[in-house]
Amino acid sequence: MKRIACVLLSAFFCLSLAACQAPAALPAPGPIQPATQSTFPTWAPTAPPAATPSATAAADAPPAENAAADAVKLYLNGNRLPLSTPCRLENGVVMVPIAEIVGAFSRSIACTMAGDTLTMEDASRGNTILLTAGDDTASVNGKTVALEAPAMLAEDGALLVELSAFRTLLDADNKFTAEFSAAYIVESGLC
Repeated sequence: MKRIACVLLSAFFCLSLAACQAPAALPAPGPIQPATQSTFPTWAPTAPPAATPSATAAADAPPAENAAADAVKLYLNGNRLPLSTPCRLENGVVMVPIAEIVGAFSRSIACTMAGDTLTMEDASRGNTILLTAGDDTASVNGKTVALEAPAMLAEDGALLVELSAFRTLLDADNKFTAEFSAAYIVESGLC
């Protein structure tokens, strides 16, 4: 229960910070005027804009050309984490660059990539984790652990895993909010 509260609190904190912007300049104070009906804006429905050739072409573009639109923002322990390999949605599953993210963890986790296999040494927990591109399982201290989706290599060679692997493999809470296209990871023991 404490973990859920921590994740929700972190998500709320991140979202409230993201929504904050510098306020616009306020008008100089003056006499208070009584409100009249004409001071309130009115709303009238309008017709949707006509489709333009460029808008139609963008909507019909193949998924590879729309990859930027599917980018997912990542927050680690309540802070936005800029990544050189972007997170993304693949068939409805959030895929994240695991080595780059664990490199920002508060505990030291050594990552070594050899071919298409990533080895992570988590000395503080005494775990050795092996992940291989194309495989939907991981090895934790020699025991097979099922993953939600197969790990995959990004174009830059980074290994991507599904977001929930952080809970399974590294005991870190996580959540994806589709409305904001944002993934949240909170290391255990920080709350």
